[in-house]
Amino acid sequence: MVSRDDGKLVLWPLYFDAAEPRPWRRVPRHLAIAEPTAEAVAQVAAKMHLRPVLEKGVGHPKRWWKSEGRVLIDARGAKSVLLQQIAEALKAAEAPKGEAKPKA
Repeated sequence: MVSRDDGKLVLWPLYFDAAEPRPWRRVPRHLAIAEPTAEAVAQVAAKMHLRPVLEKGVGHPKRWWKSEGRVLIDARGAKSVLLQQIAEALKAAEAPKGEAKPKA
């Protein structure tokens, strides 16, 4: 099993969930999406060449009853910057193809 000690950062889907309050959500609400999944986060991280490791059935330590999974990615830079970049990519992937993407 891969761990943070292997140079990985842990990403929980709740970091990107628009329904969560700010202490749980780690990105601005305008970049958050509704009901993100660990699989979606892993797909975006793979497109960013962060070598994601998807761990299904794992619950956040403070929310152990929700086994939403987690994603471990290569620690390439500050976690806050990576979270922002992944959130932007998730938001872009969520937008319907016919809808224009808003400029930030």
